[in-house]
Amino acid sequence: MSQTNEPKSEAQQSTSASESKIHRSLISRPLAPFRLFAKENSDIKDTKFLSKLWHEIDAFEKEKFNDLHKKQKEVYKNIIDLTSQKEALIKQLEEVEAKLSKANESYIQNPKQAAQKTKRSRTTPFNCYYKSQILSLKEKKPELKYRERAKELRAAWKEMGEEERKPYIELAKEARKVTSN
Repeated sequence: MSQTNEPKSEAQQSTSASESKIHRSLISRPLAPFRLFAKENSDIKDTKFLSKLWHEIDAFEKEKFNDLHKKQKEVYKNIIDLTSQKEALIKQLEEVEAKLSKANESYIQNPKQAAQKTKRSRTTPFNCYYKSQILSLKEKKPELKYRERAKELRAAWKEMGEEERKPYIELAKEARKVTSN
């Protein structure tokens, strides 16, 4: 099963939003203490008699149903909180997917820009020379600033003959082969 980074249509988005609401509606609310009492005494069908029994039981017995109600209420709140967090995460995920989709569309729609973005800079012979000499120059003349060191290396490069440049030309060719693959 392959996944695409295409944005969901409005119908699909409303479906996923309504699905989470459906899930929330499927979560049963905690029963009131009297309802818990009635559930425990489900064999009694007369609600008036059941109500009378509820009023006649002692506080200790009612407290048992109140505690059960509080526990159910806490679980219900936790479930609702988790559902809300899930909905928020799903919304964030959909936003990220939409942004990715837009980025992919613009990448595909403009192949010239895409080629420019993937194009790597070429290594020149001077760059190879510069990288090999900059550290030694920095050690020899630490008082020089970056621009002054670069200026000195450019001047030295211009003064070099073809034979002196040859190893750096070969290095640049090798570097281009590596980056072109």
